[in-house]
Amino acid sequence: MFEYVGGLFDRAQPATFALVCSALLHYAVLATRSETAQALWQLSRRQRRLTVRAAFVLLGLCATVALIPFSLFGAGVALILTASVRLASPRKQGWTVPELDVHILTEVFFHSTALVGTALGINFIALGHYSDLQNGQRVTITLTLLIGSVVAVNKSTTRTRKLCTEITKGVSGVRRHMESLHSVRELNKNSERLPDKRQECHEKIDDLSRALDTRLNTGYRQLGTRVLPVDTFKTLMTDLHTAADEADRENLSWSQASPLLDEIRAACAKHVDEMA
Repeated sequence: MFEYVGGLFDRAQPATFALVCSALLHYAVLATRSETAQALWQLSRRQRRLTVRAAFVLLGLCATVALIPFSLFGAGVALILTASVRLASPRKQGWTVPELDVHILTEVFFHSTALVGTALGINFIALGHYSDLQNGQRVTITLTLLIGSVVAVNKSTTRTRKLCTEITKGVSGVRRHMESLHSVRELNKNSERLPDKRQECHEKIDDLSRALDTRLNTGYRQLGTRVLPVDTFKTLMTDLHTAADEADRENLSWSQASPLLDEIRAACAKHVDEMA
């Protein structure tokens, strides 16, 4: 076992040495150029986190490519670690409702890429560890993992389309019931139907809230990406419930929430799939 591990490091030594030297050189340049360091730390916390993530992913991809000629096992480990950055650290802030369509597309793309990267990493590890496999066995392992990654990607994208469909339905339901509530109030502010109409609106808002609080790409809440940033989501729900209580078409809460609902529906409508 120790001889095998030692052999891996021996074969990967040139690439590892080059990567370490490159990282040290980059760090030295960054540390000595004060204006570069100051510019980095002047970024917001979110921007610094994204910058570090991007740098780590780029370094991981470079390490993977550099290690392939020397050690498939090491390349597989590097690729899995790179993919885990994306899978284990979902976005929580950093986009707005007008950018929701782009947010959905990029999250689907990067999540799918991470799933495929994980499968490739496992494939590299298997082929590197069992180096005496015949070609037929290697092809079988590769195809099995490739098909598995395709299934995982399809399941993830299907989930996103289904969620977008539910959100679109939820927004339409809220708008219809709010319109009915406003019409009843405009006809008679003391109508006996108002309490029931308010209750129906609150129920539809709760349905929409559950849909918007569902993660885009996975059922694991800690690993999935939100549809809306937390602050935007909470503000929208508060405005909608307030608008239902006020039952006034000209109410400030409804005036703020209504355009957001239209933008959310427009973004999700591009991914609607009733058959998903």
